[in-house]
Amino acid sequence: MGRKRRIEGETQKRTAEGFSFYNSYKSGLGVSYESVNGKDLMFLQSTIHFDRDGVDYNQQVKDLDELLRQKIDSEAMDKIMKYVKQKTKREDILEAKEFSDKTYGIQVESSYWDNIYISIWYK
Repeated sequence: MGRKRRIEGETQKRTAEGFSFYNSYKSGLGVSYESVNGKDLMFLQSTIHFDRDGVDYNQQVKDLDELLRQKIDSEAMDKIMKYVKQKTKREDILEAKEFSDKTYGIQVESSYWDNIYISIWYK
């Protein structure tokens, strides 16, 4: 647990629930996966970081888009990404907002001076 991870995205690619992702992307995007034995529980959380040096906001947005489009339908994705892109600096606020497609529920939120959190679960 104690070892430091470098932001360059040198983590190995993982696959979970049909999503293929890195825990840490070169852009700064972070993704964590929680294995759950039931529905209505979060299994994937992605974070667009503003709080680290050297993060690339635009590339994080692209990485997120590519990650989620692997499984989430494009109509829902267009709405999700449109909402995510409303926050371009740390001062912006995104009220918690839920989106969904046939399979997944997705929540996007970000408070003042915070990162953008995107949570995904089975509906």
